[in-house]
Amino acid sequence: MKLLKDKYKLLEKIDEDEKVMLFLAQTVKDPVVNVDIRTLKQRRMKNPDFVQRYTQEFQTMATLDSPLFLRVIDIDFHQEVFFVASEHVEGRSIQTILKERETLSLAQIINIITQLTRAFGHALRENVKHRSLTYSDIIYQPNGKIKILQFHIPRDVISNKDFENKISSVSADIFFIGCLFYELLARAPLFTADGIGVRSLRVIKDFKLEAGRDRKSVV
Repeated sequence: MKLLKDKYKLLEKIDEDEKVMLFLAQTVKDPVVNVDIRTLKQRRMKNPDFVQRYTQEFQTMATLDSPLFLRVIDIDFHQEVFFVASEHVEGRSIQTILKERETLSLAQIINIITQLTRAFGHALRENVKHRSLTYSDIIYQPNGKIKILQFHIPRDVISNKDFENKISSVSADIFFIGCLFYELLARAPLFTADGIGVRSLRVIKDFKLEAGRDRKSVV
């Protein structure tokens, strides 16, 4: 069993994608509890902008004091490997539920949407500027509660500060919630990408432009 900085004992690999490996681990010191460990793959470690963005995303999560958000315990390096330690979360992602076309009751769907709305509201009050989500970032737990794993920072923000105000807005939050509500009810995707991708942002941009024209015409 591998130890990370003599603090966490890796038990097994749970999942992985092109960016991250997810491990189930335990704390070494008492009280011994299960935790999740996310480690960046070496290819991603070679990209400083990605490491910076990924670090900022989980630093943001660490500031959000709500059971709706992943509780981040530790952000550190071990032998040149970047890792994030967090509470262990059981459940299935919304992406998986939609992909497998799992049937949820209307009450369950409303419960998910209500919690997600509260989460966006909490993040907005805490001045979280980047609230970009994918469906894989939302875990539906066995107890019916959701857990948001992270908000994403757009790549452009690292090099273009003016992009911040264009990407994170209440309109985008509402759009995301509305699309998810539809997809959970219909059990069919609105878009082919995971969650709300480039196409949706284009729709929001076009909507804002049209709304701007309408306001000018009224004046």
